[in-house]
Amino acid sequence: MPFQCACFISYPHNAGKSVDRFVTRLKQELEDRVAQYVTDPVESDHDYPTGIDYHKRIARRICESACLIVVYMPVYQRKPFCLQEYTAMERLQAHRLQRLKKDLSPTCGMIVPLVYTGVEQKIPQWISQRINYKDISKFTVSDPELVFGQADFQAWLGSMADMIDTIYREFQLAGVSPCDMCEELALPGEADADVTSKLVVPIAPPESFR
Repeated sequence: MPFQCACFISYPHNAGKSVDRFVTRLKQELEDRVAQYVTDPVESDHDYPTGIDYHKRIARRICESACLIVVYMPVYQRKPFCLQEYTAMERLQAHRLQRLKKDLSPTCGMIVPLVYTGVEQKIPQWISQRINYKDISKFTVSDPELVFGQADFQAWLGSMADMIDTIYREFQLAGVSPCDMCEELALPGEADADVTSKLVVPIAPPESFR
């Protein structure tokens, strides 16, 4: 089965109205760029109503997506569900590249971190060392909407659309289905070692400071 979604946006909910507005605008901007290359949509878990099959539907949609755009801020590491989404794509990328028998890493990454907030020294390596890593935190401090007016960011959006097109083409040319395991895929559990290793759990202060 071919890709059904150009990219899926993973971000922490309840991180503030400015974050929600930014993700909405990011989705619109990406859709505009991606539509010039492929016909599939850009989505996030916000597009899916919660319900009994919510986790299963999110897992399937991530599996059907060419890449995962991670809107990173420190609270991302405190949200198990975000880390479950991240780990799912981490494993999918390894599986896909194994089936493709080709290393796309010099130019393409199926996990794309976009740093919304964060001090460089505190950003974990599993975010900062990804291909296509982009830090926009200097713009979001005052007004997140400002970043969309930056030529550099517009160029990055264009490069993301081109990268997604490249991923589509590579699998099509190889005659390999990138979505061969979507029927049975499930999100890793909260207790999964690859999830907990990324999770930052607040430490309660000593009794005397409460």
